[in-house]
Amino acid sequence: MDWHVGLGVLAGVLAICAAYPYLRDMLRGETRPNIVSWSIWALAVGISAAAQLVAEPSWSAALVVVTFFVDITILSFGIFGYGYREFRWWDGLCLVLSLTALILWRLSGDPLIALGFAIAADALAFAPTYIKSYREPQSETPITWVLFGLSGLAAIGAATVLDFASIGFALYYAIACLGVAAVVWLRGVVKKA
Repeated sequence: MDWHVGLGVLAGVLAICAAYPYLRDMLRGETRPNIVSWSIWALAVGISAAAQLVAEPSWSAALVVVTFFVDITILSFGIFGYGYREFRWWDGLCLVLSLTALILWRLSGDPLIALGFAIAADALAFAPTYIKSYREPQSETPITWVLFGLSGLAAIGAATVLDFASIGFALYYAIACLGVAAVVWLRGVVKKA
């Protein structure tokens, strides 16, 4: 088996494994996802997945495809009573950026423009989660964020070409997810997996 395929599969498996402790802790009432963040992530990751698949994808696309389904699943649980609902100005900005990514992609026909805007929107959507993680570190499951970050690193290794289309999202995603885990751990609250 080509090692790119193996790392692409690993990226997808790690993303799925990351969802388990998060969903488990949601159902226990220990983790409360920010619904606005997860809504924007689902939209932005959906855009990223579509853009990467159109832009001659490599096996690194496994991360964005699987992450899209994970985001939709967590968002669904969050909407049906397990989430943290709060809407601030940056949430609106992220939503506008995500919609702008769709419009610019359609107008330009360039998936790289859509991918860039989707990454920007996705990154801004981390703001509410970073703030919530700092204020209420017990409301997050850090192992989930570590596994998501590792899935991003595996996706970088899965790329057959090291260009923005192949690794842009994965690199950003690894840094952002490991950042959430660091905030929670630095706040001194580490949950057991």
